[in-house]
Amino acid sequence: MAYQQAQKAGTEKKEIIQSRSVQDESSSQNSSICPNCNAELPEEAIFCPECGFSPKQQQCPKCGAPASPTADICQVCGAWILEGQCKFCYAEISDEALFCPECGKPKDGIPCPHCGNLSIFDFCTKCGKPVTEEATLELQRAQDEMLNPASSAAPKTFSSNQEARRWFNAHNPLTAAQAPEVEAELARLEALINTEPEPEPEITIEETPPAAPPVRKSLFSDKQLASIRKTGAVVDAAIHKREEEARIAEEKRIAEEKRRAEEAERKRKEEERQRQIREAQALKEALERQLRARGWLCNYAGVLHSGGPNECGCPGMGGYWV
Repeated sequence: MAYQQAQKAGTEKKEIIQSRSVQDESSSQNSSICPNCNAELPEEAIFCPECGFSPKQQQCPKCGAPASPTADICQVCGAWILEGQCKFCYAEISDEALFCPECGKPKDGIPCPHCGNLSIFDFCTKCGKPVTEEATLELQRAQDEMLNPASSAAPKTFSSNQEARRWFNAHNPLTAAQAPEVEAELARLEALINTEPEPEPEITIEETPPAAPPVRKSLFSDKQLASIRKTGAVVDAAIHKREEEARIAEEKRIAEEKRRAEEAERKRKEEERQRQIREAQALKEALERQLRARGWLCNYAGVLHSGGPNECGCPGMGGYWV
C-alpha cells in the first residue's frame, strides 16, 4: 500500500514538472530579448519594461543608435538609415545602380555647385544653398510668400522627410531674406582682408645742374683784369663751391623731409589698412558666429539643430527656426 502511494506521488510530481516545462517553453516562445538592454521582452510589448526601448524602432546601421520608425537619417551620426532606398525620393534602388530609376538623382548624393560638398539633401549642409531643382523652386516660392504673405499658407503635413526639410530650409528667414546681404557683406570683408597693399613709388632725388657763373662787365684794363682774375678766381671758386654745397645740402634736406613725410604717410596707410583688416575679421567672425548660433528646433525630439532640419531624423513632424 505504501509502495502504491509513493508511486502515485512520484507520478504526480513528474506531471507537475512536465507541465511547468511546457509553460516555460510557451512563455519563452512568446518573449524575446531587448536589443538595447538584453532584458526579457514579451512579444506583445510595445516598450521594454526595463529601459523603455521600443522594439519597433529602427537601428542605425552605422552606429547602432535607435531611431524612429519614420526616420530616414540617424540623429546621432547622421548616417542614412533606409538602405536600398533613394535618398531623395525613397524609391527602391539596387547596390549596383549609380542613379535612382525614379528621380534620376545620384545614389550617393549631389555635389553642391557652389561649394562642392556632397549633399544627400535638397539644400547643401555646408553653404545652405539649393542643390536640386525642387529646392530652387521652393526657395523662389518662399521668397514670393515673403513679398505677399497672404498668397499661400504654410503646409501642415508633408509626404516625406525630404519634402519637410526642403520646405523648412526654404522658409529659413536667413536663407530667404538675409542670405544675399550677408553673403555680399562676407564677400566684401573677404576681399578687404585679402587685398594686397599698393606698391610704394620709388623716391628719386633729381640732381640740379650747377648754375653758370654770372657774366661781369669789366671796368679795368687787361693787365688789371688779369691780376684781379687771378686773385678773384680763387675767391669766386671758393664762393661758388660754398654756394653749390649749400644748394646740394638744401636739396638733400628737402628730399629727406619728403621721404620722411612719404614714409610716415605709408606707415599711416598701412596702420589704417591693418586696422580695417582687424575690424573686418572681427565683423566676419561675428557674422559667422551669428549664422552658427541659429538653429532649427524640431518637434520630434525637441532638439535644437544648428545645421537646420537636415540634421533631424523626422523633420516631417514639424519644427521652427530660432
